[in-house]
Amino acid sequence: MATAGSSIVQEVVASCLPAALELVFLKHTICSLAASHRVSLSGCEDRTSTYHLAKSLHAFRQRLSAPIAAAQVDAVLTSCVLLNMIAFSNGHHTPHNSWLFADTPELQWLTMQAGLRSIMPNVRHLLGQSSWATVYAKDAHEFRGVFHASFDEDILGLQDVPENLKYFFRLEPDSSSIDNAYYATLHALVPLLTLAPESKSLTQLMTVVHRFTPRFYQLLRMKDLRALLLLAYWLGLMCEVQLWWASARARSECFACCRYLDMNGNDTVRDLLSFPAKRCGYEIEKKMEQSGSVSDTPA
Repeated sequence: MATAGSSIVQEVVASCLPAALELVFLKHTICSLAASHRVSLSGCEDRTSTYHLAKSLHAFRQRLSAPIAAAQVDAVLTSCVLLNMIAFSNGHHTPHNSWLFADTPELQWLTMQAGLRSIMPNVRHLLGQSSWATVYAKDAHEFRGVFHASFDEDILGLQDVPENLKYFFRLEPDSSSIDNAYYATLHALVPLLTLAPESKSLTQLMTVVHRFTPRFYQLLRMKDLRALLLLAYWLGLMCEVQLWWASARARSECFACCRYLDMNGNDTVRDLLSFPAKRCGYEIEKKMEQSGSVSDTPA
């Protein structure tokens, strides 16, 4: 299995490898990812990845505490992307040990994926000189013209949203990310639902997580059924990604989300589960409508 997705992303990552000889944060990030990959192949745990990850995070925080020079933008963004991969891959992945069923839910594997969003304000003015700009520009161009709203704009074309999702997430013509906690995630997710797997890029898939707001994360921790359904849909899409660091986590967490929603949702929720359930192999139980309905958690 590959590591970095599309060929253009692999080229950008490869172009940064020589810089690891001088930049400590990049060197330890690459070593940690390599060690995690070795564990995924052998199935034997060791502490090499953890050691390098701790060194990487310490050096990376130091790097981000000062202005970033144009010459280091690619290295910083590449480190962030690789750290996201490490966070997503680490751990034992089974539906039974999912955060959804844990006494102390741990969502670091997911919250780490938003790291790029927090870095962008500090490097946005330098993106024109970055190789990563080509990656994001290509994805934005492919979306623009295919859908009614580009994925890098905060406008959701309601005509692209299936009626059942529009109703379930209470979308109105004047809805926005200000008054609807699910809006930003739907905005990035909906265009991907109808694309063939080979037409989706990893960058586009990760854009969905970059749209998760603090309010949305709060809803996930509250196990809000609507938020969990969106997470299940995204994980269902990630199940189609043939990357060593993504496959096991995506399938186990998607399966866990489907199980939780099946157990705690009503028939409306179960009707919407077919998309993620099919991709992770979960079989939806046929049961009578439960009493009550999906709670109207303030969004």
